[in-house]
Amino acid sequence: MVGSIVLWGLMAWITWDTWVEPFVDFGRELYVPWRISEGDRLFHDIAYFNGPVSPWWNALGFRLFGPSIQTLTRINLFLNLVFTVLLYRFLRRWFAMAAATGASIVFSIVFVFPHLTVNNAFNYIAPYSHEAVHSLYLSFAVLALAIRPGVFSCVGTGFCFGLVCMMKPETGVAVAGALVLVVSLHRRDPHGPADRVRIRVLTWIVSACAAVFIASTAISADCELTEAVMHAMGAWRFTFRPEVSATPFYRLTSGMGDPVGNSMAMVANAVGILCLTGIGIWVSLRAGRIRTARNKWRLYLVVMASTAVTCRLVFPLITWHALPRSLPVLLVVSLVACVALRRTFPCTPLHTSCTILLPFAGFGLLLLLKIILFARLYHYGFVLALPASITVIIMLMQIIPETLRLHHGEPRFFRDPAVIVLACLIIGHMIPAWHHHQNAFTVFESERGHLITDRRGDYLQKIVDTVEAVLDPTDTLAVLPQGVIINFLTEHRSSVRHVVFMPTELAMYGEKTIIDEFATHSPDFIILRDRSTAEHGVEFGSGYGVDLVNWIEAHYRPVEQIFPPRIGGKFGVLLLARDRSRMPDPHN
Repeated sequence: MVGSIVLWGLMAWITWDTWVEPFVDFGRELYVPWRISEGDRLFHDIAYFNGPVSPWWNALGFRLFGPSIQTLTRINLFLNLVFTVLLYRFLRRWFAMAAATGASIVFSIVFVFPHLTVNNAFNYIAPYSHEAVHSLYLSFAVLALAIRPGVFSCVGTGFCFGLVCMMKPETGVAVAGALVLVVSLHRRDPHGPADRVRIRVLTWIVSACAAVFIASTAISADCELTEAVMHAMGAWRFTFRPEVSATPFYRLTSGMGDPVGNSMAMVANAVGILCLTGIGIWVSLRAGRIRTARNKWRLYLVVMASTAVTCRLVFPLITWHALPRSLPVLLVVSLVACVALRRTFPCTPLHTSCTILLPFAGFGLLLLLKIILFARLYHYGFVLALPASITVIIMLMQIIPETLRLHHGEPRFFRDPAVIVLACLIIGHMIPAWHHHQNAFTVFESERGHLITDRRGDYLQKIVDTVEAVLDPTDTLAVLPQGVIINFLTEHRSSVRHVVFMPTELAMYGEKTIIDEFATHSPDFIILRDRSTAEHGVEFGSGYGVDLVNWIEAHYRPVEQIFPPRIGGKFGVLLLARDRSRMPDPHN
């Protein structure tokens, strides 16, 4: 465990304060809790499509330590360190040291800190959505508590499950599936009255409902209880709306944009990995038949050298980011293998390991549904692919080697080459992360904290300086389509409830509703900025939000062109003020 903590600390030190994405998504994660900490009410004064748990938690941090970038990142660092320790302790309790250590190393190096894409909103310290990270933490808590006996564990399981359901629908579905597996595995193994299946399930349900009820009661001060429950459940009310779930962006991220091609890539990668796994199993079984230690060592050195040379030769030829596409297939194979091994080796440590791993593997497979045909370790995969990756590591580091031992094979002949391949996979993912990290050279400083980013830091600095020079302290400001971090950094609140105006948000709330909000609570100033939305297939002001932009241009006048329009852009960064001759002050 000490080694895992040291590695985590080293990664934190290398990437220190480079985690914040200056414009995409994280600004919302700063602005919303700041406004809550100042007295605004979620869902009443601020339109928010996720549940209230994460904003309330972050608002508490701002209330205790002051609103700043560093407050949020330091809290997230602490939470992640605690989770890293607990993850290792949980894995070490049920699995071998090699499996626990390997999973902890991959978690810290590949998932927590690295800057794998130009958009740096996909890390655990400054995530694009705190609900994604917080729900994952709580999901592990649900799985850890669900396999323990006792009333306290049952209540904790259900309460954490309720919190997860209020955060992310995809995570809630995955945890529910994992709990079904837990029930099916233990339905014939009660340990007392509190652990009978019906009582356990009932306790889970009641505790989950209690969590939702508490949140709904707090929200209901501003609305009817039924509406408060809908707000508490967050994005569930939008999940099945086709104008949201069937957009080009979600089709692209799930792989449904090219289902045939992505399916072929997934199967091809899985077949290659399974073939290599089969070769490793065959070599291990053959090694078990060798009687002399000298011959075993000779074969071991040949296997290790061959693995290292092969990895070195094929390293430049492999697209390492494409390998995780096989995760859904590997998870299905892992589930089938664990079920078969439980039946084949009862009353053995392997039986126990497979029993613990099955719900975890089911959770990982269901969590991949959002990216099922485009599984990856970057973008949404930094959260969605973590349980699946840990499952595969446990299979490689413990389940398969232990099975080989029971079949009189030599586990080290499989496990040690697998370590080399895993190391290559880590290095392959770290190369682009290092390149992005090298570009983080601009330090942005403000009273609300600082961040280290690429040249967009100068871009952000000029916008902030202009806003502070032109606006009075009491003026309100709205930034479209995205850039609410400017409000946070300049301490100018927005007068409208909505804070982000991307295609998804306009599809959720309706463009007319947002225009009416602007007409009723018109901000003193508006910033229109070019923000590429190519991943959505439309551009702001031309492909979507046309009526909103037309309304703004009819009621606001340009004040300053902070940046000229980019190639193909429409606004650049344009500061506008309310035209009082066309629209009176709505606050008077």
